[in-house]
Amino acid sequence: MISSVCVSTYRGRKSGNKPPSRSCLKEEMARGEDSDKITINVGGTRHETYKSTLRTLPGTRLAWLVESDSHGSCESDAEPPSGTEFFFDRHPGIFAYVLNYYRTGKLHCPADACGPLFEEELAFWGIDETDVEP
Repeated sequence: MISSVCVSTYRGRKSGNKPPSRSCLKEEMARGEDSDKITINVGGTRHETYKSTLRTLPGTRLAWLVESDSHGSCESDAEPPSGTEFFFDRHPGIFAYVLNYYRTGKLHCPADACGPLFEEELAFWGIDETDVEP
């Protein structure tokens, strides 16, 4: 999880778009604690990301998953043990685009997916289909 400081420094360079410094990257890697990591298995494909990434789209299924994880469930106040993997029997290829939307804020429809299937997956994850960029 690279901070906006590292990214903006990278994008703002005029001398050949050099990558962020090693010290900046090491600092960011140290901040990404294991306790913030989450594994989501979609259709047999494992995806790892940070809970903070999933909080970027409040009101969606994955944001709810992370919020219920941090607040405890109705049945128990205990958080799931670390290393818990959440499984969803959904289309793994389309989920990669969904997860990328959480990471980048940009949602694109894959060229090889049929429109109705893509819309169905977005509805399942709680994402408005009008968020798709042209």
